[in-house]
Amino acid sequence: MLLQKCIGDAKSRCRNLTLAFLDMRKAFDSVGHGALWAACKRLGIPEHLVNYYSEFYSMSSTRLVLGNTLSNEITSKRGIKQGDPMSVHLFNAVIDLCVQKLNRNIGYMLGGEKITYMAFADDIVLFAESKEGLCVNVELLNNELRKAGFEANPGKCATISIGARKGK
Repeated sequence: MLLQKCIGDAKSRCRNLTLAFLDMRKAFDSVGHGALWAACKRLGIPEHLVNYYSEFYSMSSTRLVLGNTLSNEITSKRGIKQGDPMSVHLFNAVIDLCVQKLNRNIGYMLGGEKITYMAFADDIVLFAESKEGLCVNVELLNNELRKAGFEANPGKCATISIGARKGK
């Protein structure tokens, strides 16, 4: 609804609005564990809980069976455990950590509020009133997403620009 409201406002008031829709490739599988613990600490999660989850993740491993052969243990420094009730919260904490680096002066003014971004799971929408501003925040966000282990999925990313023209 917020997205529709911004688009409708830009069209009806002849204002510029540029949007970037970003999707992360295999988002839950890609999250770096270092980013998980940094995000938890940033949110003020008690140290003993961060340590518990850190050990829980570092002690996890898997083995592969090929024919009658069992592989050595395989551990991972990436990914969030799917099915764990905390996983959604941990994932959202990492996304929140990444969007905190956005330039809050860039966005779209709607009803006295500057809308900079919307995020739902691994889908993020960035708002700006100029293409240049949008480029700044896309670059800032991409840098943070890469640090956290994410990679954009170009096939599911897009931009839209609504341009105000004189008299229209």
